[in-house]
Amino acid sequence: MNIKTILKPLKKHISEIKKWLIEERNNTGNSFYCNWNVIENAIQDKRIIVLTIDDFAIGFITYRIDELIANIDIAEINPDYRKKGYGRKMINNCLNHFKKQGVLVTELYCEPKSSEKIWKKLDFINFPAFPHDNNKINMFRPLVKRLEINTEVNETDEVVELWNEEPHIAEMINPKWTWKINSSNLERPIIQPAFQDWQVRWRKGNIIKETDKVKRFFSKENKYGHFVIIKILKNYKEN
Repeated sequence: MNIKTILKPLKKHISEIKKWLIEERNNTGNSFYCNWNVIENAIQDKRIIVLTIDDFAIGFITYRIDELIANIDIAEINPDYRKKGYGRKMINNCLNHFKKQGVLVTELYCEPKSSEKIWKKLDFINFPAFPHDNNKINMFRPLVKRLEINTEVNETDEVVELWNEEPHIAEMINPKWTWKINSSNLERPIIQPAFQDWQVRWRKGNIIKETDKVKRFFSKENKYGHFVIIKILKNYKEN
């Protein structure tokens, strides 16, 4: 048995995937074939990874990479090959590929919602609740070791703090997440899902070096979508 992860699938692999997606729809009424236009776009943009056994396509992932973040749009295994460990193998191989591209974290939206259990087994973590999320299940998995959250800090410590509230409320309550740091060049990056209007602050003791909404922290536009990602701390107001 020859198992391969294919980054540049052939037309035959795509035809095989299309065939068993249609069969799944006809047999169960449920299938990602309803999103075939999304899959076709990923194929055209070379954003699809295929798992094969003896050169037969048994699974695929479509994805998007935006700088340090990879978003998994669709992940599917042929029904005849499920619950045999192939899904885990495919996901882990894809994550290794993302990491080689410089990606720090992968995110996804659980659809159907029943897939949440599967992603948890693959070490994905639920997002904190975002405002107006309409009970969406968003999950993420860091691809590198991230800086650990601290529960105990001293008044003199240098820290980065994040609230799950906007600034006008955050000023009245304690931060939800705190990271203790020792220098501007962090030994590990801070990687945390965060709503764009939440408050984030960098301070040393009583000296506030930077504070703003997530979407404007350090710059006028946060590049990282649903995340706070900090590798280097630099106060732009000093420049």
